[in-house]
Amino acid sequence: MYERAGERRSDPHEVADECDPDVAAVCYALAYYHANPEEIYESQNQRDGPPLDG
Repeated sequence: MYERAGERRSDPHEVADECDPDVAAVCYALAYYHANPEEIYESQNQRDGPPLDG
């Protein structure tokens, strides 16, 4: 959700319309992301796995 609303600077209302959660959930997710950047970073690294060697 952050990839849609945060990085691309989309309006939370647009994200809610496209992704189906209500606007409050989008705003909560963005607030959580900004309050916990280390946790989000770790989670993304675990999801994506280690970088591939060239």
